[in-house]
Amino acid sequence: MPGDAARPVIESALELGFRHVDTAAMYDNEASVGAALTASGINRADLFVTTKVWHDKLSPDALRRSFDTSLGKLRLDHIDLFLVHWPAANMNMSATLDAITKLKEEGLARAIGVCNFNLPMIRHAVEDIGTPIAVHQVEYHPFLSWSCPLKTGQDQVCV
Repeated sequence: MPGDAARPVIESALELGFRHVDTAAMYDNEASVGAALTASGINRADLFVTTKVWHDKLSPDALRRSFDTSLGKLRLDHIDLFLVHWPAANMNMSATLDAITKLKEEGLARAIGVCNFNLPMIRHAVEDIGTPIAVHQVEYHPFLSWSCPLKTGQDQVCV
């Protein structure tokens, strides 16, 4: 839900008791989400906010600029969960994951993770690079259903 249309929905959700808000730079609604969070008056410690960096901003400098922009738009002093939204074919995975790990080490992101990585990418991130990935978020909804038959003894990747 892009732009200003997100604000009343987030405000309503917060009034109903929702405390986890999941957004992304690509959704173009972080400013509206931030305005709704601020207007709610809910204690920051009671909120859990997730946002994501888009695949065209995965170089360390671009990732940091994107993070800082998201933080400003959301009107927060930290992000609870910061994710790489989609991998990019040309990304330097080590550099990208080092950059988000630094955000965690600086206390700007309480947890970090990835979205839509395939199994070899996850293995490389965790086993080879040692990234403290808290979440692997995968797109799945009624309009996008993956058929993934499991095969005994083999890794099956459906993303």
